[in-house]
Amino acid sequence: MGGTKATGFETYLNDLQEITEKRCKLFSADDLDNLDALEEMLKVRAAQIVGSTALALNMDEDPMQTKWNEKYQVELCEMATAHIGYVTFLAFREKIETCGSTHGVVSNLTSCIKLFAAHQLVSDHSALFYSGYLKAKHVPFLKDYYKQQLKSFRP
Repeated sequence: MGGTKATGFETYLNDLQEITEKRCKLFSADDLDNLDALEEMLKVRAAQIVGSTALALNMDEDPMQTKWNEKYQVELCEMATAHIGYVTFLAFREKIETCGSTHGVVSNLTSCIKLFAAHQLVSDHSALFYSGYLKAKHVPFLKDYYKQQLKSFRP
């Protein structure tokens, strides 16, 4: 795709194909318990959905108004949701890393962002299958990790 290069939290948009060619390297739910792994999964999911939607819009010869208002409404909503989920994660992570708060606050915020990412990925991981990033053996890892995060929030 041409045009101006994306910057900031949207830089992943410059490398959609490269990102969607990545493959998952998880061997257990414990491998998910770091922000880099969660970020990569959210990035691949967003890149797959944004890329496939943009390609469909670009290939379709109907007027933009028809594509936007009639043909691709579901895809555009899915694209926005995945993009916003990824950008929210990035912004939250950046604030955690730069807040300068005490260890207890950072630890609690880190638990929150892990739960957020786990919920995002368990709720919609289909794009990770479409891109070839995930295999069936990885789904139980996602679910187990999500359960671990939920358990950590229970009183």
